[in-house]
Parts: sequence; structure tokens; C-alpha cells
Amino acid sequence: MLLCPYAVLYKQMYVVLRKRTTLGFKVTGGLASGGNPYMPGDPGVFVSDVLDRSPCVSGEIQEGDKLLALDNIPLDNLSHRDAVNVLRQASGLIRVKLLRYVPVEEAGTLF
Repeated sequence: MLLCPYAVLYKQMYVVLRKRTTLGFKVTGGLASGGNPYMPGDPGVFVSDVLDRSPCVSGEIQEGDKLLALDNIPLDNLSHRDAVNVLRQASGLIRVKLLRYVPVEEAGTLF
């Protein structure tokens, strides 16, 4: 068996956060935004920064995570501005659906 050095693996996750004044992270990407540094060519919305003392600073949300939905509201096919508006309008307990890169070594997957 051969370990493929070019494999990109992702895992889909759900995280529940309690929003106070902010969700505690910044985003980049979205349709017509000019791209993102995490998956060039992917028009999705990605976490670009996790703020200190935020609800997600303990690792539930990480830089580079691709946000798929917020409380069952899909974030794909949204402009950056529209995605930010969805994030801003969220309140209380929020269920975040995301995609996270998993290094092949961590996943223990052989090809």
C-alpha cells in the first residue's frame, strides 16, 4: 500500500456555539469575492481568524474551516456580504455545519 502525499481529506462536522455579541471568528471567501487562501478556486466561505476570548477559541472552529451552513441556512452560493449578514443575524445557540481539512497522517488513511 502506498501513502498518497497529495491526498486531501476532509471531515464534516457540526459545532454548537452560543453567540454573545459575536460568534468570535472572521470569514473570507464567498461568491465573487476574489477567492480565499485555503482552497483556491472554491467560492465557499472560510474561517480566516478566530478571535481571542471568543466562544470558539477552544478549537471548535479553526482557521481554514469551510462553513457549509448556519442553523440549516446554506452558506454556499452566497456572496461574502450575504454570508456575513447570515452570521450577524444569528443569535442564541447556533448550529454550525463545517468542513475541516484532515492531514492524511492524522486520518491514518492509506491509498
